[in-house]
Amino acid sequence: MLLVLGIGTRFAALGLLAMTCVIELTVPEGWPVHLTWAAMALAIAAWGPGRLSIDHALGDRAPRS
Repeated sequence: MLLVLGIGTRFAALGLLAMTCVIELTVPEGWPVHLTWAAMALAIAAWGPGRLSIDHALGDRAPRS
């Protein structure tokens, strides 16, 4: 729900990454799907939400150098 609304996006992505790691430990034969989920969660955690998120609307609007 947090990812859909764009609230606490990086925090939610890290939670999904942790959940994916635990699932991988319990269901090791599903690694292709787990790797896909982990890659998506890492990308969102690294680059953050897009322009159509509440995080972006509430964020710092100062220009970056």
